[in-house]
Amino acid sequence: MRLLTAERVPLLLPAAGLGERAIASCIDALLLLFLFIALLFVYTFWGRGDLEQDVSQATAWTAALVGLGLLATLVLYDVTFDVLGGGRTPGKRLVGLRVVDATGRAPDLLTSLLRNLLRLVDMLPIGYGTGVVVLFFTGTRRFGDLVAGTVVIHERTRGRHMVDLLERARGSLTVAPPPWSDDDVLRAVDFVGRTEGLDATAADALCARVLAGLPAVSGEGAAARARLAAAVVFLADEGGMAARLRRLRDVEKALRAALDVLQGRAAPAVGDDVGERVDAAARAAASELLAATRRDVPARLLESLSLLLLESDRARRPPAPPASRRLQRFFAVDIPTAVWGERANVVRVAGVLAVAAGAGFVAGALDADVARALLGDDLAVEIERGAMWTDAIEREGNFAATSLSIIANNVGVGLRVFALGVLGGIAALIGVAHNGVALGAVFGYATQLGTQGTLMRFIVAHGPVELSMICVAGAAGLCLGRAVVSPGRRSRLRALREEGARGVRLVAFATVGFLVVGTVEGFVSPGQHFPFVVNVGVGVVLWVLFFGWARSASVDAR
Repeated sequence: MRLLTAERVPLLLPAAGLGERAIASCIDALLLLFLFIALLFVYTFWGRGDLEQDVSQATAWTAALVGLGLLATLVLYDVTFDVLGGGRTPGKRLVGLRVVDATGRAPDLLTSLLRNLLRLVDMLPIGYGTGVVVLFFTGTRRFGDLVAGTVVIHERTRGRHMVDLLERARGSLTVAPPPWSDDDVLRAVDFVGRTEGLDATAADALCARVLAGLPAVSGEGAAARARLAAAVVFLADEGGMAARLRRLRDVEKALRAALDVLQGRAAPAVGDDVGERVDAAARAAASELLAATRRDVPARLLESLSLLLLESDRARRPPAPPASRRLQRFFAVDIPTAVWGERANVVRVAGVLAVAAGAGFVAGALDADVARALLGDDLAVEIERGAMWTDAIEREGNFAATSLSIIANNVGVGLRVFALGVLGGIAALIGVAHNGVALGAVFGYATQLGTQGTLMRFIVAHGPVELSMICVAGAAGLCLGRAVVSPGRRSRLRALREEGARGVRLVAFATVGFLVVGTVEGFVSPGQHFPFVVNVGVGVVLWVLFFGWARSASVDAR
């Protein structure tokens, strides 16, 4: 896998395959399962809780918490370790994998969010279907990696360098100068590497075809492997490919020694400027790597040095700003800038939602059977009773459980609308329209039955912001759709990456809104604790606050 660092140095890195990634994912899943079992053990024995009885008595809590837990596991687990763990979850760390961006560095918050939110696309239509198919064709990346510009690399344990292996295989043998080309040298190096550990007889037997394609090498009677190694070592003093391989070995050793001092594994020499020594060694290694790449040295011979350069970049990089500062910028600058910039799309989605809601209202108000078909029997029965589900919430006191359930449902809807935008934006608009028809049908059927007042009392505190957040999530889906349908002069992959990053900011804005209005919907909307005018005030204040958050981007720009 070829990556280009910020200094324009090409790194050739071993990409992780489907099997390695699956093993890492299984380890992470097992870790989460063990944590769940541990929590269950503590709850049952140390806390002396009766899980079976508690589940039967609090099914709403259970469903809500399970929904939120799955959602958090799906996205936040990987995001947390990508950003704070240097691109490695515990599973990836054990297998030796790391997520890196296009410059070889660990992904930042926005890149990781985009990569993991698009896991919802990778999981379509069932299981991990899309992700496996994309990995099959790319060999290294699932769909989320393609869009986010990330790749999972394998940080293989460094063994003996190829030049050291050649010198060891050569022993004390000397050869006459062989008239070899660079291709001859590479064939000999490849054979010596592949026959590591074989005895002379086996190496001679396997070497017949290699020797047939190479000019004769003196030293009949010695092991073929030793003859080839000696020839390459001899040519390393003459120049060409063999000399380049030796220089690659030397700069790698120098960089490794400097890093050992920098990281405390070796003592520095008296008067040694460790930082300058590492910088000089890294520059020399990068120069040799760039020259070797231009000379078409095989990637497998450059992977070890590329991985070491990545390690040196991590070791020399200035400390990142505190996570709190990065989050503050993300929420105070990045999110409102994106939302305000996409306000036209938010208005378009709002138009689709309004038209769909109007159609649903007319259908629900004119025909009870159509309304019941659109809403489902359970919801229709609650509307017919006059108070929807609010009486049950009041009676059973399930305020927190209701909030959690609503938050999980709304956030899930927002994420699906965003992810489905990759189908050209049509699926995102269909999802918004579906919600609009259902909402309109609720109001239409309530109007037909004369219970619209109770419904209005319930919805007025949270409805304005909730509907606005649905429109913002729909606009995020349109960002992906725009990249697919009309990338302009950009490549479609680059357009997906840029528009996806913008969409992630919109999704983050909508998620915060869903968290707030879900809490209001569970604790404030159902009750009789406040006069109707207070509920109206809560709805207006919340909407103004979120509008002000989005509007703050244009104010700061002035």
